[in-house]
Amino acid sequence: MLIGTSSIIKLGKRSFFVKPCIILRLYGGIGNQLFSYAAAFRLAQNNDVTLYLDTISGFYRDHSYKRKYRLYACKLTTQRSFFWELIGLILSFLHPIINKWNRNNVFDKRLIIVQESPKFDERLLHLKINSPKFFEGFWQSEKYFFDILTKIRSEFEFKASLVTAVQTNFPLPDVSNAVAIHVRNFSDTLHSNMGNIQDVYYSKAIELYKKKIDKPHFYIFSDSPDLAIQRCSLKYENFTIVSNWRLPEGELGELYYMTLFRYFIIANSTFSWWGAWLSTQNDKIVVAPGEVVDSGEGCWGFEGLIPANWITIS
Repeated sequence: MLIGTSSIIKLGKRSFFVKPCIILRLYGGIGNQLFSYAAAFRLAQNNDVTLYLDTISGFYRDHSYKRKYRLYACKLTTQRSFFWELIGLILSFLHPIINKWNRNNVFDKRLIIVQESPKFDERLLHLKINSPKFFEGFWQSEKYFFDILTKIRSEFEFKASLVTAVQTNFPLPDVSNAVAIHVRNFSDTLHSNMGNIQDVYYSKAIELYKKKIDKPHFYIFSDSPDLAIQRCSLKYENFTIVSNWRLPEGELGELYYMTLFRYFIIANSTFSWWGAWLSTQNDKIVVAPGEVVDSGEGCWGFEGLIPANWITIS
């Protein structure tokens, strides 16, 4: 157990002395893993403490989606810690008890810093780390790491092996007229539209690009490419289905390929949010859904999610 704000951990009869640190419990898809890491990395930097990764406890019981740790494709400076992964695994079985204990303590005194709402939570920016803290949640806002954007881009640079595999085997987009369009199809029974953005969003976004650039070529990224063509009304348009290419490392290859574009139509998805954000193209234009989905898998439009210089369409 952790004792107060000291750095003592007891496991059975043995005691371990540890310095204040942050243990990031990763879970969810790659987009949410990127958000979680960025927020935790900035918090560790701001407090001058070590950040450790727990890449086990958040995935071992993900039977529905079978998601896995995916940040190995990036040049992270943070490493996994078997010791803290073991502690995290133990704590995962005690979550109901710890959550109740957390609710009865002020934010900065909690053992596990858990995201309470998708909305931007300014408290995280000022949190002081004086003892080991477990950290979990998606923290989906650029505001959580806005003061270290250059460092975050460096952390999320893709490894050379993936970059080389994509660039030597697949045609690179012509950034002058190529538009990356992401269509995510949810099946969220909490909502009548299954958590999906209305198709009219894509129609409006496509028309916007037809006016902005000459002869746009649309590159489709989707978990259901054929349905995406129908939803975007692209039957007679000039398009390429990237998701049929079988890029290296699957979604990781697709995410890297998406970062090569200048023009974007993203879905209500953190995957394409990061694909657009990680692009280093000058004068890039990002069109994002302005629709609000207040809960569920396709949750979108909450405070802090969309960067100020992106275009929103409802």
